[in-house]
Amino acid sequence: MRLSTIFISDFSLLSFMLYLRRFRPKDLETILRIVEITLGENYNASFYMNLHNFWPEGFIVATIKEQITGFVLGTISDTRTARILMIGIYPYYERRGIGSNLMDAFIKQSLRKNVKLIQLEVRTHNQKAIQFYIRRKFIINKTLYNYYKNGDNAYLMYKFI
Repeated sequence: MRLSTIFISDFSLLSFMLYLRRFRPKDLETILRIVEITLGENYNASFYMNLHNFWPEGFIVATIKEQITGFVLGTISDTRTARILMIGIYPYYERRGIGSNLMDAFIKQSLRKNVKLIQLEVRTHNQKAIQFYIRRKFIINKTLYNYYKNGDNAYLMYKFI
């Protein structure tokens, strides 16, 4: 199911059609690669499939010419709260509006579920991601110490929608 089609023209004079759609199980290998490259994490395939089965609308992929360029994965944690678990974009495609479009699509899917609050965690040293979320009106709530497997701290951020 295609969620939307967006025409993007960036400063490098590269123009492309970005398609947003729901995750499909055949996308898993590419998603695993993006997570490893961009987040330095490795999760079992069943983790992704369980989340997809729980809320398929919260697992959105971005494609250009049928190639996956990024994704957002989230879940509903209670009747009024959604949680973004991961957002990843291949480095070549960063800063071209793909993350913003994925975030917008995730928010739209959350609103359809009557969600009022979106939460996420981000590494405290990941300034690029923190600025991305702040530009989208997310607020840092608190620091979560030793949150990640490697001992990194995280900020808990949220946004009312």
